[in-house]
Amino acid sequence: MVIDRATHDSYSSALNFYLTFCRLHSLDIEPTQRTLVLFVTFQSAHINPKSVDTYICSIANQFETHFPDVRAARKSTLISRALQGAKWRYGVPTSRKLPLTRDNLLTIYYVYGPKPFHNDLLFTTRF
Repeated sequence: MVIDRATHDSYSSALNFYLTFCRLHSLDIEPTQRTLVLFVTFQSAHINPKSVDTYICSIANQFETHFPDVRAARKSTLISRALQGAKWRYGVPTSRKLPLTRDNLLTIYYVYGPKPFHNDLLFTTRF
């Protein structure tokens, strides 16, 4: 149940944001439904709500040993609906690239010439 170092650093960053938020607004640091929903609302106006969702998970992970009820608060209907509303209000739609066409693959094939490397052939192979 050990988390990766990079994940731990991200979790610590989210915790620092939460603690700064609590200090800024003179709130108790105990992650109750009330403080978490205020945090969600505040942060969603500044960053992508998908990141706020990750922050809430991080905060729950970091505070679990000190505040055993944090998991229940994090999974509450109030927090779920606040996140859902924030994603609806402030969310950014996902943008995707167009898939490669057969002509794209043929262009790549011709660029590599008559004796391409094995990996180049695998990339251009049709299924």
